Amino acid sequence: MTLRYADVPGLLVPEVEGNLTHEELVQALPVDEPRLVVHELSFASPDGTRRHAQLLIFWLPPDARELEEAYTDGFTALKEFLADVHVHLTARRADQLDYLPWPAEHPPAAALCAQRVAPSMAGPPLAD
Repeated sequence: MTLRYADVPGLLVPEVEGNLTHEELVQALPVDEPRLVVHELSFASPDGTRRHAQLLIFWLPPDARELEEAYTDGFTALKEFLADVHVHLTARRADQLDYLPWPAEHPPAAALCAQRVAPSMAGPPLAD
């Protein structure tokens, strides 16, 4: 789900809801406006185990800096409200949301948390 601020100050509203793949989600992000994203990522661990992790993503492209403060406040509020979501990412470019391999000794969620600006996402995604 992607969230944006409505015309009413301080009100976050859903913009895109649905069962998007990771690629569809990245393509849906605007190039010039920030968004807050709650996304469940499905992936396979190095041993082939199917895993899922919820992500909270603060999408802040370079051309949207004037809205950074408002969206930072929203991101902070969502982190508090969604206490079960432990992976928080900030991305300014789409390539920062790419899948990257991770070492077998580190689970994907730990790798995501460790690299907040250039996240390491468990690759490849699972096909349904």
